[in-house]
Amino acid sequence: MIPPWNLSGILPPFVGTSPAGAGSPYWTTTEELAKRFAGTPARRIIFQGFLRYRRALVGVGIRDAFQWVNGSFIEDVERMQNRNPGDIDLVTFGHVPVDPKDTAAKIAFRDAHLDLFDSKQAKQQYSCDAYYVDLSLDARKVIDRACYWSNLFSHRRATQLWKGMVALDLAGDDSVAWTLIT
Repeated sequence: MIPPWNLSGILPPFVGTSPAGAGSPYWTTTEELAKRFAGTPARRIIFQGFLRYRRALVGVGIRDAFQWVNGSFIEDVERMQNRNPGDIDLVTFGHVPVDPKDTAAKIAFRDAHLDLFDSKQAKQQYSCDAYYVDLSLDARKVIDRACYWSNLFSHRRATQLWKGMVALDLAGDDSVAWTLIT
């Protein structure tokens, strides 16, 4: 369950009196994301791009993956900053459908799908400031990248305010979310 925004217009980093309890990332579904965050025309357009991005990842064979979602899309920026969200910030953690030991094949796969793996292209095509962490990397590299994204997503850049994020499996059924936003 995604908790309500706090007084700062962000998701709290944890629910209750201690960070040792239920906390970020808050695991959810695209249906719950749509119900919670895609309530305006601007947000629905961004969310449609996000769903198309997820469909494209699955379409190229990435299925065993999950995503962390953050940024202005999951904040109350309309009330707090008098603006619409600009995109959805996300990082996908997954396996590409090539031999994990074949570096050349992994590079070729990435290069063949730059709309998914290049953040500028993903933002232009899908309204997603999207990044990817290859889970077939050495465990230390995966942990380093997870720490980087966790640190980035769990704090506001300008104020260092601690905030929450959401997470969801890529393999989830997005059909209900589509019906909610179209």
